[in-house]
Amino acid sequence: MRNPKTWSVWALAWAMGLCGACSVEEGGGGSEGAGGEPPARPPQDGGPSLGDLSFDATSDTDSGPQGGAPTGGAPAGGEGPPEGGAVGGETPPVGGSADAGPVLDVGEPADAEAVLGPCGVNVVVGDLNSAIAADGYVDLDLANPTSVGQAQSCGGAAGGEFAFAFVVPAQTERLAFTTEFPETEHPAVLAVRRRCTPPLETACGRGVQGAAGARIAVPEPVPGETLYVFVDTGAREGSTRVRLGLDVTVVPACRNEVDDDLDGRLDVADPGCSTAEDTDEVDPDVPAACANGLDDDGDGDTDFPADPDCRAAGGDRESPLCLGGVMPVDLPPEGGVVALPDLVGAGGATASCDPTFGPEHVLRLLLPEPSRIEVTVDEGGVPAAVAISLRRTCADADSELACLSSARPGRLTAEIVPAGEVYVLIEDGLAVPAQMRQATVRVESAVRDCNDGLDGDFDGRVDLDDPGCESLRDDSEVDPPEPPACANDVDDDGDGLVDFPNDRGCSAAGDLREGGCSGNPLWQPVGCQIASWVWSSDNRFQDVASAEANRTLHTGCTHSGDGNDQGLCTLDGLGWVSVDTFVMAGCDGAWFHLGGSYTGPCGGHDGDTVRYLVYAEDGCWDYR
Repeated sequence: MRNPKTWSVWALAWAMGLCGACSVEEGGGGSEGAGGEPPARPPQDGGPSLGDLSFDATSDTDSGPQGGAPTGGAPAGGEGPPEGGAVGGETPPVGGSADAGPVLDVGEPADAEAVLGPCGVNVVVGDLNSAIAADGYVDLDLANPTSVGQAQSCGGAAGGEFAFAFVVPAQTERLAFTTEFPETEHPAVLAVRRRCTPPLETACGRGVQGAAGARIAVPEPVPGETLYVFVDTGAREGSTRVRLGLDVTVVPACRNEVDDDLDGRLDVADPGCSTAEDTDEVDPDVPAACANGLDDDGDGDTDFPADPDCRAAGGDRESPLCLGGVMPVDLPPEGGVVALPDLVGAGGATASCDPTFGPEHVLRLLLPEPSRIEVTVDEGGVPAAVAISLRRTCADADSELACLSSARPGRLTAEIVPAGEVYVLIEDGLAVPAQMRQATVRVESAVRDCNDGLDGDFDGRVDLDDPGCESLRDDSEVDPPEPPACANDVDDDGDGLVDFPNDRGCSAAGDLREGGCSGNPLWQPVGCQIASWVWSSDNRFQDVASAEANRTLHTGCTHSGDGNDQGLCTLDGLGWVSVDTFVMAGCDGAWFHLGGSYTGPCGGHDGDTVRYLVYAEDGCWDYR
């Protein structure tokens, strides 16, 4: 078991080599550089010395480093820390005690010597790289902060704080500073700054009672830059213990510009890389199609990079990714703007919400993390009415993630798209556009605690498998006091299926309903009965049961004449409808009446308002 040890501020600064970077304002004493003692700040009128300030750090033993000196030793020719600041002495209990050293008040005494550091006068800045090197975290006690007076934008004026500098390592793609540990008992404020004085804050978050931790992500840190991390008091009462840690996401091996497996081949040219997002370059036992020396698709081109359908040497197919041989245009992970020249041909893909024929443009993104995607198309600078859809697999219509109809100009938005490949399909239709079209694709990080692939609350369960997560959008994996319906080992809805992922009515382990419809904010009970019809949006499913099973069942009709304009009614007055409405598009090509007064193909209903419809209590799903 690791025991917390109290390191004095001077010992910490001495061990981390920070004193050489410190300067003393006019009137200060002490020598600079190796061989000198640390500049002293003697008590005046009973005021504290810097040697009295302390915080809890972790150690593998019950005593301090050998000889009582901090790791790294004293500066050459110098003496140890000032008296009262030695490491290895008696340690107050975690949470502080009456014997803990006094807290520095930067305003008292008024005539005290001021020490200027990177975050201002008398703000002691620790080296976070060194502090977390051993365990990936550092334990802090806010009863004994190293500074007072650095309130953050979201709080922290109640007391003292700790300040750290962190230098971003090479090959770092994403950082997440976090106090989300079981050991964090104080709802502390956590803030990250890119510049300390004047403060340029990246983000600020704070815990609350029952969920004391906070997390701040820095998605694209610059290797070598210094970030300043503050852990600040978020409450005046209760436990003062906080654990600070860091999750580091490195650039994947297959795009880090390093020959990781030392075989003379680099990144996507290495047979171990099937995409640029692969995390290792280790070659498979059997070469993939794009590195096997064969012309697998018989097009006269062999392997990567000669065959344009091979995007990496480890790719498993030489044949085109998309129907009709359409070549995707690769965009960077952050998206971009791309021109859409005229296409010729029948095309091979159609969007589910707008199944018209014609050629399509295909854009491809490699998302390094869950992301929010927006796609718009304009023609001559004016928004264009075109069908847009997102797919996980270019040639697989069933992998569609989102769809926008061409009924009117709009923006396709997908709130959370998992990491990996995603294809943007833009239908041109059969009419040649009057002016050049261009697509704008915007990508923003959508990383949350419940979709980041990490065990945020250290209970052995990750993301949607964690009872603290109701959906991918949740910002905390912390479990509720009582297990929710989808993680309580009980068949709450009596359908013979228990909990997530076995019960279809559970969207996550933290879902409060196994039934999926009662109390679901995305669905509402049907409120009326009609005699006309409901709909299948896919004419392959021409009865209510199969349409419902395939999530193509809808209700609503502006032209039926029996009051179902807003899609709140069904043939029997039963069921559940989505709270969101949609505009019918592609009626003639795909929709099918399910009557009622008429059963048969759709015709002339484009523009009608419809809603999703289900009958099974556990049939509701997160259609957004």
